[in-house]
Amino acid sequence: MKVKLFILIGLIIAIQYGRGQQPVLPVTLSLEDARQMALKNNPDILTGNLNIAISQKQAEEARWKKIPQVYANYDVRSNLIIPTTPVPARAFDPAASDDALLPLKFASRWSSNIGLNARYDLFNPQTRGTVREADHQTLISTIEAAMSVSDLQYAINLDYAACIIARRQAEMAAIDTATMTRILSVTSDRYQAGRLTDTEMNNALADKNRSVSDYLRAENILAQAGAKLLADLGFDPAKSAMPALTDSIPVLMTFYAGAEQNTGEPLNLQKLAHQQTLSEIRLQNTKDGFLPTVSLNGFFGANFYDNGFHLFNGSHWYGNSYLGLSVTLPITQGLDRIKKEDQLKLQLLADRNRYLSEKNHHSLEATQAQSDYTFKKNDLERKELAMALAGKNFTIALDQYTAGRLLASELSRSELNHRQAKAEYLQAAYDLIVAGMRLEKAGR
Repeated sequence: MKVKLFILIGLIIAIQYGRGQQPVLPVTLSLEDARQMALKNNPDILTGNLNIAISQKQAEEARWKKIPQVYANYDVRSNLIIPTTPVPARAFDPAASDDALLPLKFASRWSSNIGLNARYDLFNPQTRGTVREADHQTLISTIEAAMSVSDLQYAINLDYAACIIARRQAEMAAIDTATMTRILSVTSDRYQAGRLTDTEMNNALADKNRSVSDYLRAENILAQAGAKLLADLGFDPAKSAMPALTDSIPVLMTFYAGAEQNTGEPLNLQKLAHQQTLSEIRLQNTKDGFLPTVSLNGFFGANFYDNGFHLFNGSHWYGNSYLGLSVTLPITQGLDRIKKEDQLKLQLLADRNRYLSEKNHHSLEATQAQSDYTFKKNDLERKELAMALAGKNFTIALDQYTAGRLLASELSRSELNHRQAKAEYLQAAYDLIVAGMRLEKAGR
């Protein structure tokens, strides 16, 4: 799974950095094309990829701290007041008493130092722990980027489905408007012949205006759904033309028919599991802070001493070099780590409980999604049958009304039933598609 995640994010990064020009919307667009296009253009995906790159650089920075630290230094000093050090006088005068002291000056007016310094940590628990932590943080960033991809694809799914349903709703509204125009024409002829009342004529006009209003509302919903899809694809809705969507309602149902086959640990559980591991690493790093640091130190250079400022006189320069081993054992410096260790132990327990809670919650969501998908699938079949029957009844009623064998009120009731059946079918179709999306997402 880790390898798949790295490959996925690597492909996305390659696509992002490989873009040489502003992307252009195609003339037609399928759902799968829309999902792939969103990965190339959406700014949130690019941000996630940049976060991965940042984490990788931080891991590289931590590794660079393991190489030997070599630096050069140079300084020159003028001793304005040469320090005096008392020494036993008998060292220079055997006749002096044991308590006698002789003040001597051990420095010159000018001194200088030049050389190369080197330090290499043979054992540094803090550096080792920092590298492990940085590597694991990179892995978490990779999973977070994959989660962003999953969330974006889910949003594109919803947007695309909303556009398809809205388009079908607008098509039905256009047919309804044409039908109501025909009914109004028949009603107007009968009204002119004196066979219908003013009330029946007004009802026909109201039904025609209502159908026009429904059509305009459907067109507005379609425009808003298209703008949302364009925005999630990474395009400016105000400056981009909506492409023709090629997938239909049955195609979308088929697209998610196999969603229940998804397997594998969800990304959010993977993230929580790695966060738990990260807490374990941090706890171990804190414990390792009590261990000593073993370092190899070295210097190679020269020192200058003279009462005159004659830096280029080689006779006043004296070689100096050493190689040493140092061990640094924290004593009071590590007292704060005791409280830090207690804090991380509690954090680790919280991470474990959070993982178990999320695992149970995900299991519940997957069960509910499966149950909901089955119910919505059966419900759609019933709504589709009801719409077909209502359509047949309305066709019969319309023919009878045109032939003068049906009252306008009965035709209006039949039209209302047909309109409600179509609305319920579209809602059931959308609910089934969304249920399939939820089922697909539950496995990520």
